[in-house]
Amino acid sequence: MKEDKQSQKEIILNHLRKYGVITLLDAVNIYKICRLSAIIKELRNEGYCIATILKQGKFNKYGNYILLAEPNENPNIWDAKEKLKNYKQPSLLIS
Repeated sequence: MKEDKQSQKEIILNHLRKYGVITLLDAVNIYKICRLSAIIKELRNEGYCIATILKQGKFNKYGNYILLAEPNENPNIWDAKEKLKNYKQPSLLIS
């Protein structure tokens, strides 16, 4: 029987729903997904309210993408910093 495989968009959306925040490093290290900004753009086009907060790393800036609201929900922008502050990167799953 063929196993249903999640699309990259579904994987990112599930992560955002569970943790509230995702970074490119999370997407690459955990899910092997390199097109995070394109997936975020698709989700935004579908009506998801996703904020981007840029953080300064040692050598470059990187974005934290924060799910504020599902389609047809009113976003609470004040939640963004709180979600980011409380975000704990999920441990890598080694298979």
